[in-house]
Amino acid sequence: MIMGDGAVPLEYCYNCHYERERLDRINDTDFLHTKHITERKIECQRCHTEIQHKLPKKEDLNLLNCSGCHVDPHKAQITLFKGEGGFQTHAVPNPMFIRSISCKGCHVFHLKSNDALLTGDTFEANQKSCENCHGKGFAKLLNQRN
Repeated sequence: MIMGDGAVPLEYCYNCHYERERLDRINDTDFLHTKHITERKIECQRCHTEIQHKLPKKEDLNLLNCSGCHVDPHKAQITLFKGEGGFQTHAVPNPMFIRSISCKGCHVFHLKSNDALLTGDTFEANQKSCENCHGKGFAKLLNQRN
């Protein structure tokens, strides 16, 4: 959960400035950033209020909507599975993807967690996932990876 908005209260300006002509430019963001950051190397926290990320209380967990901030949480995994996104390379999809096997083909074991933030169904893959389709002993191939 996010607490704070990073605002710039006028009172913070009074720590360094008293001239009315300077204080009148508080809404000129480009000017302020050029003077304070580019020219003077002043830290953000000297002018902005703090923004904090905190874990909510256990009783407030049901109010969370994680997708409000974490849009498409599996995008990186899907991109990797499809073999896309490599730097200056052509697409090399995972063989399972080529054969139209979804993530759920391997992620079959229910993950048990004491983490209060992990709600809903979470499934993991392990060596036994391979053996479900390929037979006993197939998981030994995983140990031969480079």
